[in-house]
Amino acid sequence: MWDNFENGTAGNPLSTTRWGLKTISPTVTCYNNSNVRNSSSNTLSLYSEILHGSAPSFWLDNVTSGRKIYLNMWIYYDHGNGEPLSGSTYQVKTWRFHVGTNSYNIQVPSAPLFCWDSSIDGDNNANYYIPITYSGAAIPPNPIYGTATPTRTDIENKILFNNYWMNVQWEFEDSSEVDAYDACLKVYYSYEPSQTHPYFRGEIPDTSTGQVWATHISGKPNDRIKSVLFQNYIDALSGGANIYYDDIYIDNTWARVEIGNASDYNSCTHREIQLPAAWDDGSISITVNQGSFSDGETGYLYVIDENGISNANGYAINFDSATILQDTIHPAPPKNITIQ
Repeated sequence: MWDNFENGTAGNPLSTTRWGLKTISPTVTCYNNSNVRNSSSNTLSLYSEILHGSAPSFWLDNVTSGRKIYLNMWIYYDHGNGEPLSGSTYQVKTWRFHVGTNSYNIQVPSAPLFCWDSSIDGDNNANYYIPITYSGAAIPPNPIYGTATPTRTDIENKILFNNYWMNVQWEFEDSSEVDAYDACLKVYYSYEPSQTHPYFRGEIPDTSTGQVWATHISGKPNDRIKSVLFQNYIDALSGGANIYYDDIYIDNTWARVEIGNASDYNSCTHREIQLPAAWDDGSISITVNQGSFSDGETGYLYVIDENGISNANGYAINFDSATILQDTIHPAPPKNITIQ
């Protein structure tokens, strides 16, 4: 599923043709034309005003009937200037993969991104992690990236950067069977080319600590993670925050095509997801998504297989003419790539 939100009208609520949507008065997720990422074609983005305790959520149900989910999106977080409420933590709940359908209500198991700074009310139990939750509790906490005990300043400057467009990619694979500790989550972050923030990658299982996860559990043997929820929740502020989304791509496979800004995939600091028009064992056809690459800039085409493995050397194109500049070795099975 791909949505660049260009079919909406600024100020109108998000269309429910494909998305589930929850309005919490006076806030609603709507189309916006005042903050749009620097892109070759984008004139609209998606906007949510997040007030204390509210969650004007949207979601996509039944993304997969198998084990894998892939998410690629651009997000802009304006943390606002509200003051902490007495006895509360500064808490942000962003997006999650979970078992729920037809509802923004959180159901477990789930893999959510949380970050909060509880040191602002004195208890110094701040944490930031992507947990797999079971029966409502996070087990176990894991600082997959960033610091394990952030302050609000850390959250705004190291985790969910304040007032920057950033690209987020999640590759998730559910446990192979009940209570199998082989679930996997890979996280990638990058930022608009004009910014100085680095490209980041984190992964669970964590080979440095030996930590592993189970996401298909005996307590809920029939529940598999299958849906994507954008929760849009903030707590502990007298004011609110603003969050913007653009170019959301969700799939039930890790196989995809991307264009990056370096000839080596792992050296890329800017990537744009591409839109598959056809994909079979012998060839792939894509419609080019230039994103925030400039006209005349050289990009490098990468084919990523279902295991998340890409061709090591990119296939160079120029965005002025989409002319192929050099050959490449790509992962099997695709043997031909057509650019439209």
